[in-house]
Amino acid sequence: MAGQARSGLDFVLYSPYSQGMAKLHRRGAEEARNQLPALLAEAEKGRTTIITRHGRSIAALVPVKDAAGSR
Repeated sequence: MAGQARSGLDFVLYSPYSQGMAKLHRRGAEEARNQLPALLAEAEKGRTTIITRHGRSIAALVPVKDAAGSR
């Protein structure tokens, strides 16, 4: 799959770090509010979303299995 288009984006997985970062997405606060059901579905699949406001990270929506202190 390296070098091929995936979901309309071209990227190459260079390392395990890249694989982890492939699961991380950024959304503006307004966009996240409007897309919350879809973002929750993505979290169930293991994807982390960083919520930003004016370009600054303010929160993270993470899968429960990745949250500190989760059971």
